[in-house]
Amino acid sequence: MRLQNLLASLRAFGTDQLLYEKVLPARRASFAPWPDWVGEELRAGLSAGGIDRLWEHQASCANALYRGQDVILTSGTGSGKSLAAWLSFLARRAQEKGADTYLEGARPTVLYLAPTKALARDQAAALHRWSGLAGLDLQVAPVDGDSPGEVKKWARAGADIVLTNPDFLHFAILRGHELWRPFLRGLSLVVIDEAHYYRGVLGANVALVLRRLRRLADHYHAQPVFALLSATTANPAAHAANLLGQGRNLKVIDQDTSGSGAHTVLIWRPPVIDASDPASWDSQNLGEESDPLLGQAKDFAVTNPQLSGGDDTDNPEGKHDEGSRYPAIWEGGRLLAQLVNNGGRLLTFAPSRQGVETIAQVARDQLSTRNPALMSRVAAYRGGYLPEERRQLEKDLREGILQGLSATSALELGIDISGLDATITCSWPGTRASFWQQVGRSGRAGQDGIGILVVSDNPLDDFLANHPEEIFRPVEAIVFDTENPFVLAPQLLCAAAELPLNSEDVSLFGEESAQIMSELHQQGLLVERPAGLCFDITKPFSPWEAVKIRGDLGQVQIIEAESAQVVGTVDSSRADSVLHPDAIYVHQGRVWQVSARDEDTAQVVPGPKMLRTRPNTDTSISILSEEAPPVTPLQGVSWHYGRIEVQTTVTSFDLLRLPGHVYQATFQLDCPTRTLQTTGTWFTLDESIVKHLQLNEEQLLGGGLHAAEHALIGLLPLVATCDRWDLGGLSLTQHLQTGLPTVFIYDGTAGGAGFSRHGFRELPTWLDLTYRQVNECPCKEGCPRCIHSPKCGNGNEMLSKSAGRDLLEFLLDTFKGRKTTG
Repeated sequence: MRLQNLLASLRAFGTDQLLYEKVLPARRASFAPWPDWVGEELRAGLSAGGIDRLWEHQASCANALYRGQDVILTSGTGSGKSLAAWLSFLARRAQEKGADTYLEGARPTVLYLAPTKALARDQAAALHRWSGLAGLDLQVAPVDGDSPGEVKKWARAGADIVLTNPDFLHFAILRGHELWRPFLRGLSLVVIDEAHYYRGVLGANVALVLRRLRRLADHYHAQPVFALLSATTANPAAHAANLLGQGRNLKVIDQDTSGSGAHTVLIWRPPVIDASDPASWDSQNLGEESDPLLGQAKDFAVTNPQLSGGDDTDNPEGKHDEGSRYPAIWEGGRLLAQLVNNGGRLLTFAPSRQGVETIAQVARDQLSTRNPALMSRVAAYRGGYLPEERRQLEKDLREGILQGLSATSALELGIDISGLDATITCSWPGTRASFWQQVGRSGRAGQDGIGILVVSDNPLDDFLANHPEEIFRPVEAIVFDTENPFVLAPQLLCAAAELPLNSEDVSLFGEESAQIMSELHQQGLLVERPAGLCFDITKPFSPWEAVKIRGDLGQVQIIEAESAQVVGTVDSSRADSVLHPDAIYVHQGRVWQVSARDEDTAQVVPGPKMLRTRPNTDTSISILSEEAPPVTPLQGVSWHYGRIEVQTTVTSFDLLRLPGHVYQATFQLDCPTRTLQTTGTWFTLDESIVKHLQLNEEQLLGGGLHAAEHALIGLLPLVATCDRWDLGGLSLTQHLQTGLPTVFIYDGTAGGAGFSRHGFRELPTWLDLTYRQVNECPCKEGCPRCIHSPKCGNGNEMLSKSAGRDLLEFLLDTFKGRKTTG
């Protein structure tokens, strides 16, 4: 009844905002008998802990692991994946309890890997509980880089189970494997939790770290089996093989047989901004950094207050756009307050740390005038908090002391928090797998739940708002490239420092590794020894430190000049654009201006509140090589994939005045040129196609290419597991090498992450989604929902929606075999 009341309150609260509602029916559980190798004492202990029966997928996973077979298990949140992975080990420990059957230093051990510390702690609590109920006396060690030295020493020498993350495995266990010899000699099981989390550069690095682990385990005569636990993925077998390497005996279990309550999924759109009152933005106390699109939405709303859909020729469905809308994080705060005020318990997910704080503040502000007693029952949870603060928040949410918590994706993962009524996802989280993980946090233990997606004002979110059925399609394929030389080369140096490399390692690290080993040898980084190639220890750097497991996450610190206090940080890749000299930077509602800048820091002073800056960049691309045969669906149109070099320079900035971001002046900058070698997909058009599309004018051709570039970037995340911020693009009416009009879409990571390659392989799907979004967007000239980009280096200048739409339609039709050029 409480859930129905919450739904009724939402429907009344958002008459104009509720776009779509769908009920996913409850699922009946399917059970299997306990395996005969599970002893009575263990079974009784688990039963005392509330586990009387196993679901079929749990029994299937546990049986495979007990037989020594690797498993990837993909199922929903709260479907008992952890017990499925641990049961075989627990049963063997129960069978051997009291028997002194182990050789010294060869006691069976388990390594558990999770992407977050909170999840590792949660697993440790579950293991302690099961161990106590079954009388197993397991030595369980949650350990990471922040753990005290004595904890690490004890984990090396005496732990049965070590729970950690890929970073600690790389920097401590593999690097110091001789110290970890007792643990590695007994390694019998490796559990990789939330395996779907590993994609892009992170996925490639984790895959190579796991190969190095396999190599060292073999060196110490251990033969562990691997249990990969994941949300649903489109390619579980391929993903597991990509993570573990070839040659594994893998069982795929992708049927979720757990019971599940009904889930009501709501698609929700924020209300329209009152563009006639620019001050209404400031009344919400939202800094532009709280949402990457906020500044652009504000600009667009104020400068286009009467935006309409145009005539029926430009807008065949006759739809009219009412203008830009408030950010998803603001609406998420309103919804959080509404549900808390009606007795709900819920999580709200935001894409950034600033967004998390903003949602909680908006919710508390709303409650202050409606029910002030509830303000203390709303909190924020994010990275940057002290560990004890995060643990207290988790405890308070479990116990119902807190009703509403805003969080980043850290709480999307499998921390055991039950009894929640709803989740709110503020803007599309990037993948269907991630969205369903978040929705699955509500209604656990077979109860019903509510999942709300609040769409943002960007192409992908707007597409899903108008095509909600796409949300319920099969999840995306997980994409990463283990042969990216910028990832593979430093990983091979680490492997060579751990054990000499030889020809047998090529099958483990991939065919590309042979060439890279040879190049590293020629460069003098690897030296020949009788046992194989070894890292040259005379080099003045550590190979382990050269590995960037989570990508190039270099940060530029923002420091207040007068007090020397740190205001915040910005990723190095964005720093030239947002922290160039004299840049206006808005953080948590406060306005700063950059007074000095070096590579690692930017000094700021209080800035003028009514001014903003917009950077202008100059980008050029050189094609280094083609890595796949060109695709030519029609003579005159050619698609390519290969390695490219991108050179980018922030050349100047525009000074803008509020309200309306009115242009004042342009100032030149002397910023360094940044070079990125990566991979990309590009297409070219010859003169006959340009004439056929009537794009002969330079302005029309350039505007159409530019619009198509932005739109393709905006919709690629629906095809590959990426975010638009993982990508870059460039459109040229004549590229120096091709000599033709050319559009590039590339991975924004050194060496590439596999995203643009996946787009190249799925061109018809990618083009179909992109054309549909541009064609159906009701604006006339272009807007943030179709062709405007929040990261455009040219301030979204020279864009033609009509030309871009015609070009995308033509490109799509070439794959459908309908287009000719006459």
